[in-house]
Amino acid sequence: MRSRFTRSFAHRSTTSRRRQRRPRTASGQPCPTNIARPSRTWREKTATRGGLYLSTYIDWRRLIALDAQGSYQLLFWKNDHKTGEASDIRHYSGRYRVLDTEEGDCLLRLDLVFTSKSLGSDADDDGLYLMRCGGQPLLLQATRLEDMATAIGGRATMGSSEHYFRPVRLDDPFPVENSDGMDAPPFEDLPAALQALVHREPLRATIVEVGADSDPEDSTVMAWVDLGSNGGLRMNMPLMSPKDSPRALYGWVWQMDPERCGVGIKVQRDAAGAIVNGPETGDVLVSRAD
Repeated sequence: MRSRFTRSFAHRSTTSRRRQRRPRTASGQPCPTNIARPSRTWREKTATRGGLYLSTYIDWRRLIALDAQGSYQLLFWKNDHKTGEASDIRHYSGRYRVLDTEEGDCLLRLDLVFTSKSLGSDADDDGLYLMRCGGQPLLLQATRLEDMATAIGGRATMGSSEHYFRPVRLDDPFPVENSDGMDAPPFEDLPAALQALVHREPLRATIVEVGADSDPEDSTVMAWVDLGSNGGLRMNMPLMSPKDSPRALYGWVWQMDPERCGVGIKVQRDAAGAIVNGPETGDVLVSRAD
């Protein structure tokens, strides 16, 4: 659903110049951009000839306008799911640069300057990778590459739809977006920085310890596996029983450790509150049940 202010937003111009902010990862560390030189590729032409890019997640929307002079405008808002009325409106404007990384990726750097209305998550849009999918450009949040990689490796989607922008036109209806994310593009089309994070083969871990079951109303139980962040596990990564296993365990990585991560596994209980067919030491979990 479009609001009137989105039309005027697309035609505003700005001459403000602000200090550049470096993109950061979900853990708060600066993103390794390894910038070599300003881009002079087709991707720069795609970005700098102007365009509108929309990100939709349930009722929340973000619209980026890029113009050929290197200026951007970024609009945040929420539409009421019943009336469509816009609220929680935030607007940024300034300059952006198009840069090539040493890995050959294209990175847009936006000079976001925060205000009293800003949310901490707004900073996730100050670094965006530009890629092509089916002939159309996509913008990917640099701080969320790990989340996207987990979704691509686990279920062949791009993960939460708030982590990327699609091109749009204001004279067309805004597309309906699956909040769980679009289907993942071919691996070869992904930016090199994202390719490096995707586990093309499922990770495999074995439960080495099961936590005490102290709450008969708890729907999960903690278990620890013999694989940690050094082996590729990430926070909130789903783990499950292999496809050919008689077990049907499913959970998510909830505690990080370099060598041994904790996994919250869903459990079912009988009428007395006892766990039925719960996790046991020696059970195998994988990141994708092929």
